[in-house]
Amino acid sequence: MLQKASGPRELRLFSTLWAVEFRVRPAAEQQEEREQVAQDLKRLMPLAADPRIRSAIQSAATFGLGQKKDVFCLE
Repeated sequence: MLQKASGPRELRLFSTLWAVEFRVRPAAEQQEEREQVAQDLKRLMPLAADPRIRSAIQSAATFGLGQKKDVFCLE
């Protein structure tokens, strides 16, 4: 849905998209969704200086990503 988005106004919506996708996907597909979020994060990380994007990146921790063991930690 946001694959072609490039501006901060659109990219900040990733956190909303992830939340919706996790709610509608069956539990059996949760790992697949986490992998998709990880791919999205790779795209967002170069833009982490923008507070709107950084907020979306930080929301990934809600889905089990962004922890110290992951490459997406902002610390």
